[in-house]
Amino acid sequence: MTYRHLLRPNLLYREVDPVANQPRCPLCSQDADQALQATANSLHYSCKRCGRFFYSGLTFQDLPSLQVLTLLCGYVREQNERGNSAIEVNKGVAENIQNLAPRGVQEQADRLLQAIARKSEWPGFKVPLDARVDYPLGYCANHEEFNFFLGMLQARRMIDNFSGPSGETTSSLTGDGWSHVDQLRKSNVESLKVFVAMSFAADVSAAFTDAIKPAVEACGYRPLRIDNKDYLGGIFDEIVAEVRESRFVVADLTGQRQGVYYEAGYALGLGLPVVLTCRKDDLKNVHFDAKHMNILVWKNPLKLVKPLQDRIRAVIGLGPGVTF
Repeated sequence: MTYRHLLRPNLLYREVDPVANQPRCPLCSQDADQALQATANSLHYSCKRCGRFFYSGLTFQDLPSLQVLTLLCGYVREQNERGNSAIEVNKGVAENIQNLAPRGVQEQADRLLQAIARKSEWPGFKVPLDARVDYPLGYCANHEEFNFFLGMLQARRMIDNFSGPSGETTSSLTGDGWSHVDQLRKSNVESLKVFVAMSFAADVSAAFTDAIKPAVEACGYRPLRIDNKDYLGGIFDEIVAEVRESRFVVADLTGQRQGVYYEAGYALGLGLPVVLTCRKDDLKNVHFDAKHMNILVWKNPLKLVKPLQDRIRAVIGLGPGVTF
């Protein structure tokens, strides 16, 4: 793995293989499709190993170690595997990747187990895995570490690994593996907290007070907007903690705030349901990778209440003791 772009500390990465004239992924150096975006500081990559992502303005100083690159690669791949391909890798993500990545060997193994579960079409399905391409599924640095975690999961009777005649590997979750995945999925099921990601601008405050808050509360949950909560320490750490503890997330895209996309993407990466809303006059500005999603469009906040309640009932269900 090479990182020649790090020798040019003040430039946005645009490495190209000098022989094949092929752009390379800034996270793993795999050959990748690359396309310039609207601004000089944003590039879009499609990498077989990491997935699709936007790369914005990072320099050598923002990527102090290969460990950071490893974690970024794993984070992008995980987000893509969960259906979120509008990932932006920027300075804020790089600085806080330690909070987004697995914490310790056990959580790393759990993330890999969940990734294999997502790829399983049915219980007993043998998921094909290529260690040299798929190692980011486990936030691993290379194929050797990936194989270590496959062996660890097999030793714990979470998966069975199979080798084909040509050396290909497939993995299948065992009954114990599926039970463990179910337990991981239930970790937030009993939470009544709902994280609300949205702009704090005055012109959209009514969307929270008159629509999102009453709709969420009517369904039996407790909405939390980070500016309405006292906290100690960095706000980014607080956001990460609150999203992790939430049952689901409501993200209003009005204003096209980068932080809102980030918080919604992080929630998707954790497997949490995300309900998207947007004011009608700003819908045209929604990021193209989010436009295909089922966004609740509103013009008058009061008319958002009923559709939002219906969406929560359909996607998440009502909180305990609530009936309509």
